[in-house]
Amino acid sequence: MAALHDQHWEPSLGDAGYWLEQVRQGRYTRERSDLFLMHWLTMKLSEPARGQHLFADFRNKVLRSEPPPSVGDLIPELCRDARLFRSFDNLDPSEPEGRFFKRLNQMDTTTLLPVALRLFRNDDLLASKRLRALRALESWLVRRMILGATTQHYNRLLGQLLTRMNEESAESADEVIIRRLKEFDSQTDRWPGDAEVRARLESQPLYGWISQKRICMLLEACEYHLAQNSGAEMIPLPEGLTVEHALPQEWHQYWPIPTGAADPEAAVAERDARVHRLGNLTLVTQKLNSSLSNAEWQTKRAALRTRSQLLINQRLCENESWTEASIDSRSADLASRILATWPGPDDQTWSS
Repeated sequence: MAALHDQHWEPSLGDAGYWLEQVRQGRYTRERSDLFLMHWLTMKLSEPARGQHLFADFRNKVLRSEPPPSVGDLIPELCRDARLFRSFDNLDPSEPEGRFFKRLNQMDTTTLLPVALRLFRNDDLLASKRLRALRALESWLVRRMILGATTQHYNRLLGQLLTRMNEESAESADEVIIRRLKEFDSQTDRWPGDAEVRARLESQPLYGWISQKRICMLLEACEYHLAQNSGAEMIPLPEGLTVEHALPQEWHQYWPIPTGAADPEAAVAERDARVHRLGNLTLVTQKLNSSLSNAEWQTKRAALRTRSQLLINQRLCENESWTEASIDSRSADLASRILATWPGPDDQTWSS
């Protein structure tokens, strides 16, 4: 027992400051050790762990399973997975694997962590296939988030995914996951296609529909897509980015409808409909002060151009004027980048 403690337990779980830290995940705030055990049990048992009964379930479903595991096998396994779980915190967010975990945090969901743990502990799975599986899972989550689809049944779906992964070859975990996600066909679990996601992004308000943290995630993805397609260097985005409206939220006072509009009421309605759409939103490293935020376009454009090196803002500032048509055009462009970042179920990306 002393050897197990010294060689496995202490190096992996001996850092009390880390494992006892209170961490918020989803609706819960728990010690990190409890969160790890919850995700580990879910992965191990292929069923959602009960947060209030973790140690009882560990005792009854793991220690008393048939045949019961030996301590010499269980402790190294548990400690190896604890190290793996901790390593997720240190992945580079400018790399695909690190972005996956950053985006889970931005979406405020931990549902898929047991699946991720299974994928990363799978020594028979090629790294490229693991990335493919992570990308499919992320697409399924993000597209449903954009549409405001329910998350109520995610734990049940998670159990189905884990069970299917248990039943099939570990070497083809990506194919197993993609095939199962495509099979989900009800409103509570389906993987949304391009048409409905594009319609939501182009013609409906986004700000106020989903959280600013999630909007930041979508706009950051557009920044990465711009960098990839322009040959620019992929660098980590700065922390603390906030959402800014190009056309101010208080436009009625500062950006009046041009005199002589044929139908002023219709013009007001058209503009109001676009204030919170994707095309009118961008990212800034620090919130513009109110005078600059509400300034005329040429002043605001000059400030964004000089203050921000983000490609998404440099491209925004190419517009000589900022109108309803400009917002529509940019909404379509950004929607295409989002759809390309998170391909839908019918995309050729998933063809074998």
